[in-house]
Amino acid sequence: MNNLFIYYISSFLGLMAGSVFNYTIVIYSHSLSDNERFAGIVFFSAYIPFLFLSWQAGHLLDRHSRKLVVGLCQGISALACLIPALLSASGLLRSDNREILILFALLNGVAMSFVMPGRLAILGDLVREKLAQATMVQNVFMLLGFALAPVLAGWVRSALPFSVLFSINGLMYLVSLGLLLLVRLLPREAAKAQTTGARDFLKAAALPRQVLIGLFLSMILVGPIQVLLPEFGQKILQLGEAARGTLMGMLGLGLILGALFASRFSSHFSRGRILLAAIPLSGLIFCATALSRQTLPAAAGLVLTGVFLGMITAFAPALLQECTPNHLRGRVMSLFSLLFLLTPAASGLAYAFLADRLGTAETLLLAGFLTAAIGSITFLSLQALRQARGRTRQS
Repeated sequence: MNNLFIYYISSFLGLMAGSVFNYTIVIYSHSLSDNERFAGIVFFSAYIPFLFLSWQAGHLLDRHSRKLVVGLCQGISALACLIPALLSASGLLRSDNREILILFALLNGVAMSFVMPGRLAILGDLVREKLAQATMVQNVFMLLGFALAPVLAGWVRSALPFSVLFSINGLMYLVSLGLLLLVRLLPREAAKAQTTGARDFLKAAALPRQVLIGLFLSMILVGPIQVLLPEFGQKILQLGEAARGTLMGMLGLGLILGALFASRFSSHFSRGRILLAAIPLSGLIFCATALSRQTLPAAAGLVLTGVFLGMITAFAPALLQECTPNHLRGRVMSLFSLLFLLTPAASGLAYAFLADRLGTAETLLLAGFLTAAIGSITFLSLQALRQARGRTRQS
């Protein structure tokens, strides 16, 4: 079997397992407490380690075996699923000690601080040519996992207890780890390892800085979607467990369609211009979703929102990969992962607090409006990104 394809499948399973875990802890939090803030805190806890570990993770990935680092951390993630599975099955994880769930969210977050950038950085050890294209293909697999995660979790949970869902989650991590061990990497290029640092590189180059800014602004909208939309589906749309998981999957479907469009037609358009235009458009369309009181228009709005977010998440890492030397790739992609994951966690927590005061639907509408407004200003401000078309330089 093709070496790169095995890696894509391993990444798909590993990153899908991460999405299943994050969705599971949100709906588990809702089952243990009616307080929206608790779900927001648990969700944020899964990402707070990125704030403290991302730069160290990048250094470790650039200096040691990326495959070894990712493999060890996926083993830790498996434990973060299997231990709560045992606690839930034995009745030791209950509403009166629900704060235990925060510990497992933190543990998985520590592991994923290394796994997310590591998965992207390993591509530089797998392919030397067409790295941007390989990144967009992996992004499609990643988004496919993100799309299927809530659907899988919702359907499993509709028939089986949380202990089984956590067990399946842990098994996915272990299968992904097994496939990763089969992947053969190219020898690491080390000739330029000490010529420049990642901070100096980012200070000198406007494009990667502006890609990271654009990514940050676009990911603010993802937080309230992940934290509040399950509750929106239950309370506003009156959906059951499986149906609201499927509703969340509509966002993932849009993400896949957007990423496929980006991968197929990236050479025909300005990647930077599309990335910037997609930010306000995603917010504007999501406003329509927040105003919906019927499942079909809400689902259609989520698909369209996902299309624009999918183009952003395809073009942003591709632009970063192709303009970053391999000896700095671990650190730069760690910053990408930090913004990609911590930003939704922080915004999800902030909007969860607002939802307790304003209401779920009203808060989602506010999130869409602010994204549309800020994105419009950003389109006019980030000139280097607006002019970026992408190129085929690899180090």
